[in-house]
Formats: sequence, C-alpha cells, structure tokens
Amino acid sequence: MQDDSQSEAVISGNSPAAAGPGWRRYLSQRENRIGLVFGALGALAFFYFLSVLYRYANYANYFDHAESAIVVRAWAYISGQPMYHHPSDEIFLLVAYGPIAFLITGIYMALFGGSILASKLAGLVSAALGIIFGAVLAKDVFVSNSPMSLIG
Repeated sequence: MQDDSQSEAVISGNSPAAAGPGWRRYLSQRENRIGLVFGALGALAFFYFLSVLYRYANYANYFDHAESAIVVRAWAYISGQPMYHHPSDEIFLLVAYGPIAFLITGIYMALFGGSILASKLAGLVSAALGIIFGAVLAKDVFVSNSPMSLIG
C-alpha cells in the first residue's frame, strides 16, 4: 500500500516515470535488453526443437510403442484392408485411436512409400506446424511496443 508521500509524488508529477526523457530512455534500453534475452532464448529453443525433429526423423525405430500400431493399421488401410476388425476375428486388436490418426499417417505413407521415415512424417509435420502456429498466435496476442507489457 502506498503512503501519502508516494501518492502525492505521483499526483504532482514527481515520480520517477515523470522525471523526463532520461528515465524513459533507461526503461526503453532495459526493455530492449530483456527483449533480446527472451528472443535469444526463443531462438535457442526453436533450434533445439529442430534438432530433436531431425534426430527423431533419422532414428531407425519408434520412441512410442503406439506408433507402430498406428502405422500397421494405416498401412493395412491404404492397402485395401479394413481399418477395424470385428471382435470375433482372429486379428482383432482393441486400439484407443480414432480413424483420423490412421488416415493422416496413411496419407503420408501413400505419398512417400512404406518406410519408417514416411510413417513418422505425420507426427513431425504436426509438431512443426504446432510450433509455427503457436508462434503466430503468440505474436498476434502479445504484440506491443514493449516486451515489459507482458508482465505488467
């Protein structure tokens, strides 16, 4: 809570913010430095993310056990077999994924062949698009002349 001397200083224009262009120049320089730090951290995180995508694309296997099940069903579907089987069938397998996961993976496999890389493209492209759309959204939401407006 402000005491009376602080309130009177703000009202009378004797506060540091009203001290003139020198104070504003200091705030502007400080905000620019903070913006540069956050920009550098964001760029570092983005390049790290790209390296993870690259390493996973070149990894000879899947990290998640469910990926192989999705790939098998996607490949079966684009080969003309049913995506889901009746529970009385020998090859019935209960999965927790809807048809969109299989269809999107199947599209990439139909376009690029039946390789592990082609089966990973759906996830890799989705992750990259998520980062791009998130950056566009953040820019639209948080755009201002001052990075300090994000915390105040």
